[in-house]
Amino acid sequence: MRHPADRRLVRSINRSIVLNVIREMGPVSKAEIARATGLSQATVGAIVPSLIERGFVCEGAPVISGLGRPPTLLELDRDSYNVVGLKLMEDHIVGAVTDLEARTLGHVETPLSDLDPASVTTVSADVVEELLEVSGLGRERLLGVGIGLAGVIDTDRGICRSSPFLGWSDVPLAELVETRLQLPVRVDNDTNTLALAERWFGVGQKSDDFILVTLGRGIGLSVVVGGSVYRGAHGGAG
Repeated sequence: MRHPADRRLVRSINRSIVLNVIREMGPVSKAEIARATGLSQATVGAIVPSLIERGFVCEGAPVISGLGRPPTLLELDRDSYNVVGLKLMEDHIVGAVTDLEARTLGHVETPLSDLDPASVTTVSADVVEELLEVSGLGRERLLGVGIGLAGVIDTDRGICRSSPFLGWSDVPLAELVETRLQLPVRVDNDTNTLALAERWFGVGQKSDDFILVTLGRGIGLSVVVGGSVYRGAHGGAG
C-alpha cells in the first residue's frame, strides 16, 4: 500500500511536469500535454484546475477546427507571479525581478563592502525590497528568491559549502536570507543558474544535454543531462 506521503510526492512531481510542459509548449491542449508527458488524460485533467486556481496557468480561446468539440488551450500566466534573482559577487550584488517568462521588470546593482555572511544577508534582503519598490510590484506576488554565487553549493540544503572568492565555508545562506525576508530562497552555483536560464528560456530550450562554460575571474562549468543540471553528490560537479 502506498504511503500518503508518497502519493503527495507523486502528485507534486506530476504537477511540476505538467506546468513545465505548459511553459515550454503553450498554448497547448490537455491531450497534447498527456502525449508529451506520458500521463493519462484523467491525471492531466485533475492537475490543470489546481494550476489555474493557483494562478500559474490560464485558458486561451478554444481552437476552432471544424471537427468535434474545440480544445481549450492552456498557457503560462506570466503576469500572475514574480521571482527575484540575485548574483552575489566579491564586491557587489546584481538583482533582477522578472515575470514567469523571465522578462525583466526591475534591475538593481548594490556594492558590497563586507563579505561577512550577516552583512551579505542584510544587503541581499535590502536589494529584494528595492527591486519591489523600483518595479512597483507587490510582495504578495513574489514566489521567492534565487541566489547564484561562485563555489560549491549544497542546493538541497541551501548551504555554501565552499567559496574561495568570498572566503566562506558551510554558510547556510538560504536559511539566513529566508529568515530575514520570510520568503522561500533557493541557492545554487552561479554557472548552474545560468545554465538553467539557457535551458528554460535561451539557446538550450531544444537541447536536453549540453555543457555551459563561463570565463571570468575563474572558469565555471555546468552539466545539463536529460534537461536537468547535474550537480553531483555534493554539489561540485562541473
